Amino acid sequence: MSVEFLAVGRLSDRSLLALYKTSRSRISDSQYEETLCKVMSSPRVMENAKMVITSELGVVHYLQDRICIYFAVTPEGFPMRLGFKVLTEMRSQFQAQWSGHISGAAPKSLSRQCKNLFKHLIECYGDASKDKLTAVQSEVDEVQHVMGQNIQKVMERNERIENIETRTDQMRREARQFERGSRQLKRNLWCQKCKLTLIVGTIVLVIIAIIVVVIVVAVQ
Repeated sequence: MSVEFLAVGRLSDRSLLALYKTSRSRISDSQYEETLCKVMSSPRVMENAKMVITSELGVVHYLQDRICIYFAVTPEGFPMRLGFKVLTEMRSQFQAQWSGHISGAAPKSLSRQCKNLFKHLIECYGDASKDKLTAVQSEVDEVQHVMGQNIQKVMERNERIENIETRTDQMRREARQFERGSRQLKRNLWCQKCKLTLIVGTIVLVIIAIIVVVIVVAVQ
């Protein structure tokens, strides 16, 4: 991730004096020029010495000094600190080398002279992967991501343990209910057995009584 486009504009007539596009950019020069000219024409430019604007090109960083405005276009997620670091250095070196040419320069006439400067600025400051602070931040983000995953795993493990405990309690309750049901069934079966024994015994006694009666009658 790095700066993809640099430009310097003159505020007096809102014209771009120098442009530089890296080989990584897939956006046409005309799209960059159209967007940056719209930015320069906005009243907000004079109200804010520096600003970041999100556009269809990516993120437009600008820095102005009432004479010129300096642009750096980067992908989303590029560190804002690095974007303004590039612009601050670009303003310093541009003013040192071409301040005498600003008022009379034709649009885009300084692009060739500024090419080496812009290329040098991107190589030194415009690559986020080479920035130590960005690298440290990336490591911190990675550690936070890993920690977040570990915490999520612990929470999931705790949730599984809680689910197991819940199921265990439910199984205990069901076992107690089954035990109570078994005892009740055992009592019911015993009662039925007793009733059946009583009925059979009664029938047997009745039969014996009938037989005795018949025998007595026969003998008489």
